[in-house]
Amino acid sequence: MAQKKRAKKRKTKKQQKQQEKLMLVGVGLLFVLFSIFGFFHLGFLGTLIANGFRIVGGNTYQFLSVALAAYGVWLAIKTTDARFKSIRRVIGCVLVYFGLLIILHAQIFSNVVGEQANIFQTTWMTLLGDIRRSQVTQNVGGGMIGAMLYGATYFLVSQIGSYIIAVLLMLIGAFLFSQMSSHELVEHLQVAGDKLQRLLEGSPEKQAEREARKAERAAEKQAAKEAKKEAERAAVMAEIKEKNQVRPMTEDEKSAKEQQMQAPADFEPEQLSFVPIDHFQELPQAAGPEAAQAPHPAGNKPGPSKKVNEDGEILDDDGEVLEFEISEEAENRDYELPSAQLLDSIPSTDQSSEYKKIEQNIGVLETTFQSFGVDAKVVKASLGPAVTKFEVQPAVGVKVSKIVGLTDDIALALAAKDVRMEAPIPGKSLIGIEVPNSAVSMVSFREVIEAQPDHPDKLLEV
Repeated sequence: MAQKKRAKKRKTKKQQKQQEKLMLVGVGLLFVLFSIFGFFHLGFLGTLIANGFRIVGGNTYQFLSVALAAYGVWLAIKTTDARFKSIRRVIGCVLVYFGLLIILHAQIFSNVVGEQANIFQTTWMTLLGDIRRSQVTQNVGGGMIGAMLYGATYFLVSQIGSYIIAVLLMLIGAFLFSQMSSHELVEHLQVAGDKLQRLLEGSPEKQAEREARKAERAAEKQAAKEAKKEAERAAVMAEIKEKNQVRPMTEDEKSAKEQQMQAPADFEPEQLSFVPIDHFQELPQAAGPEAAQAPHPAGNKPGPSKKVNEDGEILDDDGEVLEFEISEEAENRDYELPSAQLLDSIPSTDQSSEYKKIEQNIGVLETTFQSFGVDAKVVKASLGPAVTKFEVQPAVGVKVSKIVGLTDDIALALAAKDVRMEAPIPGKSLIGIEVPNSAVSMVSFREVIEAQPDHPDKLLEV
């Protein structure tokens, strides 16, 4: 009876081992099957498995599916539990994975953190919404593990610090996985630094070639810049000539002009037109005793000298002060003002560069107003010969004195020598800011005359 009992025990242990192997094979195949369903989220079950992986690792659920499938294949083939020979490599892989989860979560939820939201709760609600809809659509970053790690790092060292910690975790994990010692790591870093330095410096010949290419590119860039300036200058001058209708004389026109000037005058007296003498208006004679006296000829001797009192007044023979009546000169209706063509025109100064500066100054002004808490905007800019006038419209409730008080700050922001305020502009609900131009354009008297409107009744009014 005792021998039968021993045989029965040996048979039971063997069966148990076979059952354990079959169980491991079945579990491994089941893991592989679940991984395939989750990787491709096939049907309801595949979507549910994928969302389960997403709860753990977020957007890395496919990586977790592959890892689970690899573990299932190991169980099915080896029929034994996976045993890691080096715990250091396992820790290294985990650290690299944690760093990746932090980066994924920081990229997705950085704006949400700025709104003071709960990262953990937001991630969970997003995952729960996909689970209820049986979908895999929302971007959940690093899942719940990523939310926990990112929430902690953001609270401790802010957004940039979270990225730094994630990179450090990945570097430390790579170092642990490589199983290098600290001494070997230092040696590898020194070798890599030397290679990088040699790569950057190169041989003297290559360095000279790089310097030559750099100088050539700089020369080409400078030439292109000069050509662009010449083209802009030519365009401005063409516009000025077209505006002023300036056209150089041809050789034929010059020769014809010289012949016309050298030819004798050829005219007939009948062709001349004369104005009758009665057409002119007689001017009144000056009153007083000196009016009747004719001027002395050049050869005659002057008359007796006049007497002058202490006040410098002229006295007559009786010792009385002479009084003169000066009548107002009558208007000569036949006088015509000369044409403005008699005046020389001055070439206009190139102020094309001022337009770009005006756009920059508009942005600087609005930025300055915003930095000092003044709600105002630039509505118009007028380029003048010497200054540019910016018209600023303040918002309702903004005091004019608040803008005027920023005169020095505006001058500093614009890097201008002086800034003049016109607050407000007469006839407008705007404030004027005058800023000196870099290029001053000269204004000729001819331009002033031609720019004035016609006054038929007031010909001499400017």
